[in-house]
Amino acid sequence: METRTIVTNLAAAAAGGILILASQFAMAQGGYQQPQQQQPQQQPQQQPAQPAQPSFDEATLERFAGAWNEVQDIRDQYMGEIQAADDAEEAQALQQQAQEKMVDAVTEAGVEVSEYNEIATRMGQDPEFAERVMSMAQNR
Repeated sequence: METRTIVTNLAAAAAGGILILASQFAMAQGGYQQPQQQQPQQQPQQQPAQPAQPSFDEATLERFAGAWNEVQDIRDQYMGEIQAADDAEEAQALQQQAQEKMVDAVTEAGVEVSEYNEIATRMGQDPEFAERVMSMAQNR
């Protein structure tokens, strides 16, 4: 039973690999905002400074969209294999293979892994941006 739990946990982690886990974390974080403390009436309320969002040109977003599709295909392919693994060691080896293929797919698409993660993070923080990029991915 314990081995099955470990394999299931590894499968969940491999579902997206590090690249996708970063975007899922960002998406989960994107919906949460800390409550603001009430300011006394006599002080003008100031809006918190928004962190500068990196801008990406259309060509970069198109390359990202292609890489995103490849990463999703790899994730889908390996998810079943990892879940069917006989033990945690086999599942971990499959997870490593999937991660390597994901990194290769990203770089072959002409996107740096760090840039891929930046775009995925921004998608989690900016729903309009995410919709735009997902539209590009669906049209490929």
